[in-house]
Amino acid sequence: MEEKILIQISSGRGPAECELAVGLFTEHLAKEFPEMKILEKHRSGAWEKLPHSKLKEKCFNSVIAEIDFHTPESKLNLCGSILWICKSPFRPKHGRKNWFIDVSKVENLTNEKICLDEKDIRMERFHCGGNGGQNLNKVETGVRLIHVPTGISVTATEERSQHLNREIAMRKLEERIRGKIKEENSGRESERWEKHCTLERGNPVLVYEGIEFKVKLDIQAI
Repeated sequence: MEEKILIQISSGRGPAECELAVGLFTEHLAKEFPEMKILEKHRSGAWEKLPHSKLKEKCFNSVIAEIDFHTPESKLNLCGSILWICKSPFRPKHGRKNWFIDVSKVENLTNEKICLDEKDIRMERFHCGGNGGQNLNKVETGVRLIHVPTGISVTATEERSQHLNREIAMRKLEERIRGKIKEENSGRESERWEKHCTLERGNPVLVYEGIEFKVKLDIQAI
């Protein structure tokens, strides 16, 4: 059964070599999953300081991608820390050869453009008092709109026309839902940043070697 999953490939707070590993791993995944969609790519300030080369263009400190998994087995060993074993292509005299990146499942951000479906909205009418403390209207001009999926409820009694109050209530409802989406997106962005900054070095689920980024089959020997 096909399942779409959003992943974040991150270098954490690692140096340029880790950012290169993010780019190389992204290319590797694109070959394994041809239908993969790249939704976001982010570079850090370290990228600008690197010497000009083709490898520099492959450096990213974070990539968000959407992958269609056709079988449950195809995603078993994807999330977790990834180890790239390679001599630094940017710092030839640097002794370190082990570079870690992280792959985590993340939630997608919701589009803030509001397009409400009338089927999801329940309207209630009620009597409301007139201006200046007048008696209750004889007709139900007050409007309450309830967005069933979220449970958000708004009312409008400003006008003496039910039609106008409904328009006002719709604007209020859109604003409330937009605020809810922003709040949820803020939480998801915080979660992404937390995963970006938290990188486990050790116990990799996948290991790659060399600038060719070839899979190392025997990871037990590490």
